[in-house]
Amino acid sequence: MKKLLAVIIAVMLCAAACAPKESAIDPVTPGTEGGQTASPEADDTGEFISEEEGRNINAMLPIMDSIVRSIGIDSDTKYDAKSYDLIWSVLYLTGVNWGMSIEPETAEPTVTTDEQGYVTVPASTMEDYAAAAFGGDRSIPQIAASFAESVTFTDSAEAYKLAPSDMGDTIARIDSITPDGSAVKVSTGLYLGSGERLGGMVFTLEKCDTAGQFKYCVTAAVNENELGIYQWKDVKLNSEDSLSSDGKADSVKFTVVQDKDDNVTVKFNINGKESADELGFLGLDESCIHVGDTVVGDGYTELYVTGDAASDDYVTFVYRVHNGNVKKAFITGTVQCVYGNGGVSVETTIDILGTHGATCDFMLSTGDSGDDFAFVRSSDYTVVYQNFSEAWDYSALKLSRDGLKLTMGDGSTAEGKKGEKFLIMGTDMQSYADLMAEDGTTSKITIQAFEDEYDYLTWKIDGVPESEWFEELAYAG
Repeated sequence: MKKLLAVIIAVMLCAAACAPKESAIDPVTPGTEGGQTASPEADDTGEFISEEEGRNINAMLPIMDSIVRSIGIDSDTKYDAKSYDLIWSVLYLTGVNWGMSIEPETAEPTVTTDEQGYVTVPASTMEDYAAAAFGGDRSIPQIAASFAESVTFTDSAEAYKLAPSDMGDTIARIDSITPDGSAVKVSTGLYLGSGERLGGMVFTLEKCDTAGQFKYCVTAAVNENELGIYQWKDVKLNSEDSLSSDGKADSVKFTVVQDKDDNVTVKFNINGKESADELGFLGLDESCIHVGDTVVGDGYTELYVTGDAASDDYVTFVYRVHNGNVKKAFITGTVQCVYGNGGVSVETTIDILGTHGATCDFMLSTGDSGDDFAFVRSSDYTVVYQNFSEAWDYSALKLSRDGLKLTMGDGSTAEGKKGEKFLIMGTDMQSYADLMAEDGTTSKITIQAFEDEYDYLTWKIDGVPESEWFEELAYAG
């Protein structure tokens, strides 16, 4: 993951109504295995992948999963549609791992399993797998010698019987989708149950009418180790109607390079002129680079590069090409969604009454001249808990004294008592924090920022340091 990191075009063209936490790819769980499904996306020409096509692409996950497992993430083996061993490995793994869960909902079940765990797959269904995995070719070669003990064919039933197999604790997921003319490039990763990414492959999928239940077929598959990290085509950062000072549309291409020490450089080629922006140390992965249309219709498209600057302190660099020059803006946090009206949703952390994950919105500002390029926070922070029911055990604020002044949701006032527990729900990081009690009632407290004797920014409530109000406030770092 330290070689060339070229563009992942997981396009963040969310509609204005998209949810703040919604990302370009939404997770699902087909059967008992994990995976990811494609949301509507657009390429650099603005052409969208429809919801239906997203479902059709997601339906290819079992095929891609089987190819990844057959070839191996650290292997020099190539995708070869003529290799009997590879063909049978893919067919076997698709049938035994996925066959029971991927049949069309409208069809009568044809894939069956017995008490010993043997899976029976009709020859016609196996032909669907073959066509989807190997360029639309439905022909199935004789069973490879390496699978003679795992696969048998019954003439009378016209079906294959597959010996039991165990997928282990790994999960296949679709990481990103890139429209590429009439085809799509799909990055599929293999993950541990803990979420650690082990590696993956980049697939070329083309529409196919010979693969039965599958509407796409694989025409190429490359181990990402051969590509560095995800080799994608260059894209324009502004559309044809965005003109430079000479009246011509800028031709913009970019790549993002990460060296062995995790130092990142963003390289641009603008009208044939090359430039580079060295970002220094920045932890990147396959989901960190996006192209997003921040303001639909303004003629510009922006490049978002998000990375871990230090110990889960995420930052986002945003680039725009204007009159042939690169402009850069900076946002603290991870951009989760681009609304299309100038606003973006950001996930970040806040330090108040402890360290908490939170979301907020930022708005693009171009200044009075229209030539500026910056993002300004446009909403207060909403605190996010990954598991709300468990938050009361791990994130609750427990009062260590009586007398906390509370302004209730109906405007009345009350006082918090020693031992009461609250969760912080939101704040402007200037004057107030919203709290929720264990019984669900909400209230607001007044806060004031100040620097302690060590010059650290901290908070007072009614003139008293926060640490004297609550027990064991947990701050990161």
